[in-house]
Amino acid sequence: MNPNSFKPLPVLSTDEIREMLVKRIDQQKQAAGIVVGVIEPNGRRVVVYGNLAKGDPRPVDGDTIFEIGSISKVFTSLLLADMVKRKEVTLDDPAAKYLPEHVRMPERCGRAITLLDLSTHSSGLPRVPGNLNPKDPNNPYADYSVDDLYEFLSGYTLPRDPGSEVEYSNLGGGLLGHILAHRAGTDYETLVRVRITEPLGMPDTGIALSSSMKHRMATGHNAMLAPVGAACNDAQVGEAREPGDNLFTQPIGQRGDLRARADRLEGEHGDPETFIGARGA
Repeated sequence: MNPNSFKPLPVLSTDEIREMLVKRIDQQKQAAGIVVGVIEPNGRRVVVYGNLAKGDPRPVDGDTIFEIGSISKVFTSLLLADMVKRKEVTLDDPAAKYLPEHVRMPERCGRAITLLDLSTHSSGLPRVPGNLNPKDPNNPYADYSVDDLYEFLSGYTLPRDPGSEVEYSNLGGGLLGHILAHRAGTDYETLVRVRITEPLGMPDTGIALSSSMKHRMATGHNAMLAPVGAACNDAQVGEAREPGDNLFTQPIGQRGDLRARADRLEGEHGDPETFIGARGA
């Protein structure tokens, strides 16, 4: 099939997108506020509707800060690609190479878990560690430590060969962020800032909140539109807040999640092809 035969799908107008947001918020009660960013060859658009929180009169806009949840894993994989390009690591490096000697990283049939396996969710590690026993179920990783992580890895038996099958793993994504930060001799938040957000002009993307970001932070809500607190994870795996996140976004052993501004998820240098992204509170 000729790839040139595909034509880009038409992008909805601003009014059409806003109509969808009104329906989702006012009729379907799916969120308190939503921000949509559209990047097109001829520029950018931000379409908004709703408020920072249920009962909060302040409207969302392109400067609103959201937790970006597992989108943070994209940042982690981008760090991996950058470090491979710099020849600091290779995709085929065993994860065990960058962990303390006392940690017994699980293997199967002589096959070690590689950095590529962690990035592609094919490591054989479970979604969450089996020794996760949170004091607060609403913030399950807050009291999960690096020692807890190492203890779990050292005692875990893989159900299949690494690289043989895909199974989504927050644990694997978090472990990768932890390893890359350790290899770079810094913490995850600093690594994201130095390698990604500063070069791309994304000053409102990070884990620690400035006073300005706190003021613009959207409140998350569950399916019943009851407010839920922001994740603050001592043993997380790289999560960010952006203007405009939830589990395992920041590296283990560092507190917080990535936050980001809704209109800057693409950074200063957006792809010339059409891109649509949305975040809701």
